[in-house]
Amino acid sequence: VIAAILSAVMSTVDSILLAASAAVAHDLGITKRYKAKAVFVSRLVMVAITILAVVLTLTLSESIFNRVLFAWSALGAAFGPVVFARVSGREPSGQLIFWAILSGFAMTVLFYIGGTLPLEGTTGPMQWLVKLSHLQGDPFERLVPWVIPMVLMFGLSHKPSQMKIIAD
Repeated sequence: VIAAILSAVMSTVDSILLAASAAVAHDLGITKRYKAKAVFVSRLVMVAITILAVVLTLTLSESIFNRVLFAWSALGAAFGPVVFARVSGREPSGQLIFWAILSGFAMTVLFYIGGTLPLEGTTGPMQWLVKLSHLQGDPFERLVPWVIPMVLMFGLSHKPSQMKIIAD
């Protein structure tokens, strides 16, 4: 049973590493510069990603469940408001989308870091952040990061004009 679980995990990790390394190598334009060695460059990027993941795993003292919750919260706050705005018929500019993604992710990271700080010994604005970050269920890490991107998406984007297509 354990071997079956581990094989499923390893298969998934293998696929994710291959996809991530190919995406990073392609999106950064590394494979375009070194066309003859595109596969080699992609594999080097995979090794770098693997080393980074192992180092983070060994140095961070959180459980896997907490890391997964953080990852989904950060992804949701970064991309959820943009997707919701687009589904609602809004047409935000590229720059507005960039700032919405950045602000949602940054707010999630801010409240996550605030939740790792000790309650005692903090003063000023940090004390407020730490107290909010230690609430049961982490509502500020999960919900508040959506506020700024939603304001950006619905307050600053426009709804396209409804053009009627007249058939001859």
